[in-house]
Amino acid sequence: MTDADELEAFRAKLKAAGEPWQQRGVKVFFLGMAALLGAYLLPMVAPSSIYPLGALVLSMLLFGVSWGMMIKAAVGRRRWAKAHGPSPTDLPDAP
Repeated sequence: MTDADELEAFRAKLKAAGEPWQQRGVKVFFLGMAALLGAYLLPMVAPSSIYPLGALVLSMLLFGVSWGMMIKAAVGRRRWAKAHGPSPTDLPDAP
């Protein structure tokens, strides 16, 4: 097994450590963007200001949840990297 193979395996495992939360965070972020678009378009359709305000609050909540998921993915990757020692590219300095 070469150094390149070890490095690719390490990267794949590191990415997998936070992947589910990152994917969920991106999906929730796009749902927040859709809610924000709804908050922009609802005043044109609904004369009441309750629906656009509700969509705006929903989009802000979804943005916060998505950031939380992204942070959880980053923390998971960091914990995995600490638990599994240095990466294969961390070589000692040559004399």
